[in-house]
Amino acid sequence: MVSVGYLALTRSRLEAVPGVEWRDWYSYFPWEDWREAMPPMISSVIGPRLHGFAEVRPEVDAISVIEPTPTGQLRVLASTSTEEHADVIALAARAIETQAQTNDRTETAVSSAMPVVGRSSQAVVAAVGLESVQQLRAHGISVAFGFALPTLLLVTVLTHFGIRRLVQRPLSAILSSNAAPSTPWLPPVSSE
Repeated sequence: MVSVGYLALTRSRLEAVPGVEWRDWYSYFPWEDWREAMPPMISSVIGPRLHGFAEVRPEVDAISVIEPTPTGQLRVLASTSTEEHADVIALAARAIETQAQTNDRTETAVSSAMPVVGRSSQAVVAAVGLESVQQLRAHGISVAFGFALPTLLLVTVLTHFGIRRLVQRPLSAILSSNAAPSTPWLPPVSSE
């Protein structure tokens, strides 16, 4: 069991209890220790994993963490992108200001910014590229038309031969039997 407390009142002398020990919060969450500077774990572990995620998922253009400096300017804390665009930083500023998720959409990308839980002065921005979706859509249309024309042609030919076999032949037989001269029907004559 793990118990976490921001304020923990303890005795000056801890009694030795088997299996119980005191550990600092930051031993569990080292990326949260910003008391002196940015934790080295962000650049050594978290940053490379974000870059790896972005490489595996090419539709994800960038994931960035933005925070304000003491002067009020926004800076990139961590990112999978080598350079942040002004629109991403502006989107993060809106998310920090409103403390709510904000979205932005263009023809080629969708970006979403969200304030970081527990750190209301920071925001995470994820930008997703729509180029692959547009390519898939264009390819899907060409594949659909490529299959649609032969399918329509095949259905038309099969329908033609099916109607000819099931309807036209029996109908021709009926019509040809009606066209032959027939003898008039006479009632039977009784012999009395």
